[in-house]
Amino acid sequence: IERGVPPSTDTSASRELEWKNFGFPIAELKTIKLDGGNLVIGAMCTHAQVAMSADVKRACPALAELAGGIGDQMVRNMGTIGGSIANADPAACYPAGIVGLGATIKTNQRSIAGDSFFTNVFETALKPGELITAVASGTGDTLKTFLATH
Repeated sequence: IERGVPPSTDTSASRELEWKNFGFPIAELKTIKLDGGNLVIGAMCTHAQVAMSADVKRACPALAELAGGIGDQMVRNMGTIGGSIANADPAACYPAGIVGLGATIKTNQRSIAGDSFFTNVFETALKPGELITAVASGTGDTLKTFLATH
């Protein structure tokens, strides 16, 4: 938990209690919603949820496609966007997607721009005790602009 890794692949009651001890409503960490012009994905949303979400498909189809290509079905059903981002593995799909989309990582303490969040290989800007709660992005316009200009 100190590295900011949500208890993403362990849905046991003990893990949920850990989140509750930090004062987070568990259900909110597992939701995907369009909030104004932003797509907000809770840290505990699985890759499969991201891939199948009508809101993600509508707002940012590239992100839905990216999530649908992660690992195999078992990995997509168990792994989470928050866990993947906190791990900061350069071989993972989400880090490049987060930076390319101009997304923001929301934590229990602050919001961090995606391009400032990943500080090195397997390293992030998370501080001790800081936890990822959500990923927020515009509706894909940033990526469309990037692709059109490069």
